[in-house]
Amino acid sequence: MLTLVYLRNAVLLSKRDYRDWREAQDQFFDFKASLGPYNVDELFEVLDAEYPEGMFIRAQVEAFIASNAELMSGGDNRGQLIGPGWLVTTSP
Repeated sequence: MLTLVYLRNAVLLSKRDYRDWREAQDQFFDFKASLGPYNVDELFEVLDAEYPEGMFIRAQVEAFIASNAELMSGGDNRGQLIGPGWLVTTSP
């Protein structure tokens, strides 16, 4: 399951299981809101309705799901994966 995390200046996709929005808020100092959890199809229904220009690319999200990364950035930084230890790498 995937959760959209809205920060002050970014949108992230998280594979972490949050009990509620407060748990997500505690993880990010600049937290604004979170939506989900969603499966991939539900996520892209929401994204297609809200961001027709493409916040995330489906092939990159599927690669993210298969990876050991915990977070993926969207928008201008889309495709950056943040894994254990918060190491930033680029997707294939």
